[in-house]
Amino acid sequence: MTTHISPAENSPSEKEIDLLDILVIISARIKFIVLLTLLGAFIGWLTTFGIPKLFNSTSALNVEAFKQDEKYPKFKSEVIVSLINNNQEFKDLTQDSRFGDFSKITPSVSAKDRLLIITTSASTPSKAVELNEKVLETVYRLTAAQGTKAAQIDSIIESEKNRLAQISQTLLDVEKNKSARSEIDARLINNLLNYKLEREVSIARLQDELEGVTENNIIQAPSVPTHPTPGKEKLNIAIYAGIGLFLAFFFTFFQFFIRSIRNTPGSKEKIDTIAKNIGLKK
Repeated sequence: MTTHISPAENSPSEKEIDLLDILVIISARIKFIVLLTLLGAFIGWLTTFGIPKLFNSTSALNVEAFKQDEKYPKFKSEVIVSLINNNQEFKDLTQDSRFGDFSKITPSVSAKDRLLIITTSASTPSKAVELNEKVLETVYRLTAAQGTKAAQIDSIIESEKNRLAQISQTLLDVEKNKSARSEIDARLINNLLNYKLEREVSIARLQDELEGVTENNIIQAPSVPTHPTPGKEKLNIAIYAGIGLFLAFFFTFFQFFIRSIRNTPGSKEKIDTIAKNIGLKK
């Protein structure tokens, strides 16, 4: 009786043999693989010499500072971030030769307290601080009202102050004449006090709009960096080492593949057929 062995029974041993074959191939070229990997790592290390050392200076501003009216912040931090990212004046600062070729401005908003964080990068600590100060000065100027808008706001503030003065005088007059006060007078006084508060809030908001972001909004002045920011040297070396390892395995198995084809009976006819099918041979 003939015993048939099913493919499932053969598969474990075949897989084991295949794995051993792979290990044999790798072990035969292990020196080549290690050498090419080390060469890639060395090239990656050489490329790190072209990466400049940068220093970071950080400042923090509370641009959403509340005044009398807690419902309306002075500014939204995201608005200032968008201004810094899109305004040409800030781009010109990063291209200024005083701060180095790789200077950078990175605005962000802290998730915890919604502070505006401005981080500047430059080739030296002093240049990083100077760049941060220039960014702050530009923010102050660009967020402040200018020209016709400033004149309009000044006019409105003056009008609001006149109304506030009239209300204050009316309240004083009513307070002096206490004998004539009644329930109607009490309601009137209450309305006048509310109206006075509205005028004070309006004046504060208009003054904020007129001044924009100022030094009063600074929570942390530009910091002086003592060490350069961590570079990507290790990542660079790892990437190039990985490329070297990949190439080593590719050439190893490609060479094995070519040898296998040459030693296989009828492989020449098959190669000729493939070449004809793809138009490389007539």
